[in-house]
Amino acid sequence: MQVSLLSNTAEAERIIASCGKFFYSDKSILNIFDELTEENIKKIVFDLIRSENYSVLNHVTYTFSIEEVSAIALKELALCEYLALSKREEKNVSIDSENDFVISERIKEDERLFDLYQDFVKKSFDLYNTFIGLGVSREEALYVLPSAKSENIVITMTASQLFKFFSVKCCKKAGREIRKLAWQIFRECVKVSPVIFENAGPACFLQRKCPYGDFKCFSRMKKVWAEEEK
Repeated sequence: MQVSLLSNTAEAERIIASCGKFFYSDKSILNIFDELTEENIKKIVFDLIRSENYSVLNHVTYTFSIEEVSAIALKELALCEYLALSKREEKNVSIDSENDFVISERIKEDERLFDLYQDFVKKSFDLYNTFIGLGVSREEALYVLPSAKSENIVITMTASQLFKFFSVKCCKKAGREIRKLAWQIFRECVKVSPVIFENAGPACFLQRKCPYGDFKCFSRMKKVWAEEEK
């Protein structure tokens, strides 16, 4: 899996701080935008996020290219209202080889499971090619392939959506693939907007809330946080 930040709203932190201050000021948004200092920006953004006022975060967006992610993970990503362009939507979609699939870490770790999985994928791929040879369109032939088929997509999220995404999918309870994706996106966001995402991440750490209603794994989350934050 590879995540690349394609673009993000310029002056994102200044925009959010300006919108936050605009609610309580008689000045125009343009004056506020020009007058804010870096110190003001950091304080306003911090206060907005601490009070969970995420509505202002909808004014900035981040667009990512994600390569080699499974359709399984995409279903979980859909919870964040993502926008995506997938190979599945191309008219002349093709599959390069039976190796073009995402394999879970659990299956990789067990030789017996790995062999069974490879055999299943090969049979599915052979059936896919058979259907193509019988005149079935490539789009319809995709239905015989496992949902672990690797996809390359482009997604765009607002900062608000990203906060919600990180709070749930950076958690240890999330599946390995979607958690890995969430942390890679998180690190890209921190690089370009450190003030905004300074207080983003798993809900248990930042808000003392558990989206799954279970704090039993909180001590284990400390290790996950320490490893992933690097």
